[in-house]
Amino acid sequence: MKKLRIKSVIFFFCFFLLLLTLNVFNISMLSHRELSTAASAQRKSTEQAGTCRGYIYDKNMIPLVNTPFNTAGNEFVSNPRYSNNSLCRHIVGYLYADGNGAYGLEKLYDNHLKNDTTVNITRITDPFGNPIDSTPISKENINYIPNQNLKITIDYKIQKIAEEAADEYLERGAIVILETDSFDIAAAVSRPNFNQNDIQSALTGEASPLMNKSLCSYNAGSIFKTITAAAILENGMHNDIVYECNGIFSAEGKEFACNKHDGHGKLDFKTAYAKSCNCFFYKKGTEATGSAIIQTAKKFGLGRSLLNCNISESNGFLPERTIYSARECANMSIGQGEILITPLQAANIMAIVANSGMSKKINLADSIIDERGAVIKNLRKKGDEKVISKENAAILADMMREAVLEGTAQRVQNGIVAVAGKTGTAQTGWMENGETMTHGWFCGFFPYDNPRYAMAVFAENGKSGSEACIPLFRRIVLEINKLYKMET
Repeated sequence: MKKLRIKSVIFFFCFFLLLLTLNVFNISMLSHRELSTAASAQRKSTEQAGTCRGYIYDKNMIPLVNTPFNTAGNEFVSNPRYSNNSLCRHIVGYLYADGNGAYGLEKLYDNHLKNDTTVNITRITDPFGNPIDSTPISKENINYIPNQNLKITIDYKIQKIAEEAADEYLERGAIVILETDSFDIAAAVSRPNFNQNDIQSALTGEASPLMNKSLCSYNAGSIFKTITAAAILENGMHNDIVYECNGIFSAEGKEFACNKHDGHGKLDFKTAYAKSCNCFFYKKGTEATGSAIIQTAKKFGLGRSLLNCNISESNGFLPERTIYSARECANMSIGQGEILITPLQAANIMAIVANSGMSKKINLADSIIDERGAVIKNLRKKGDEKVISKENAAILADMMREAVLEGTAQRVQNGIVAVAGKTGTAQTGWMENGETMTHGWFCGFFPYDNPRYAMAVFAENGKSGSEACIPLFRRIVLEINKLYKMET
């Protein structure tokens, strides 16, 4: 009896051991996936990592904003939309904290760029909700490409050249570069710059860093002599006129001084332009009349916005009156007084001369495109318009070339790419640190014989266009030449 009892205990012990072994085998070998998933589900945490937003691309489909999410190895990384070395900040703009467009193209095309699709990340967490591993177990919409993106005319490589040059030479001011065959904006730079990820600091920064100076209006100075020269030519006054400058021009009892105090002596039209003789332009501008000068300025695009997209562009200012006094005409003829011009408008003047007197619509926004780059909506504006005759445009171009060879812009010569242009120094009447602010300009086009680009460089309170702007202009020309080979 005792032996039977022992045998029974051994039997039941072996039986339960067998059942336990079979159960362990089932858990570990047959049902482990199902049970593991069930266990994990009890400790899964899904969070919204962010919302998707359309890209902004340059003309060659190089993105000007970051991809919002990516993976580094197996690890999930969330990127800010703007990097620390992002380009074109005043044009691209920035977002509000809620992800909506606040400024620039981000604001203007917000309805196209914003997207309701979200990126969701799922991780395994401990009982306290902390991720056990930084690697997500699932990533929903991580590779989502927005179906509406913005393509613009900016050339990333030229923009980078211009911004790097501005960082070296330009503390406050702007650069605008237009392609002369299309009048597309290849680059637009404003300084000082700002951090798109720290707008609060920019709001209190010195020299208005959030202001897009490439689209703001400023006193024109002598670059406006190009408009006066065009008005003189278009109103039948010959380019072979001769004038003797003694350093003073009198109008209605007021004496106007030349930029060379003892005068330039006898000079022709080309030389007067090249040496920027104020007295010549006082005299001949007054004879052409203020009305003719203003009408010519309007044809060249002054006094109105030029972009195909409204991102807070100034119109500048032209004093339109029925009658202009001789004093007003004299002042106006050299770009002083009430006349205001934007760097974009200044570049446009150069592009018109380079394009044989014809203007085109200026485009910055190109199109809304899908994830494959196909056009959903064309944003371009088209249209050519004759501004001045081809013959007079050629005369102006020759004058600009003379300014580089023998006049006020000789420092822009580089021995590689032939440049034509005009310097400008604009008195503002404004005071800063006890001194009158004087802006500097240099505007031109290149190469001279086969123009590809028109450029305006503006230095706020730069004192002199020759000193403040020409070194910057020259460097950009040479760097673009390295990129696109324009030797002439």
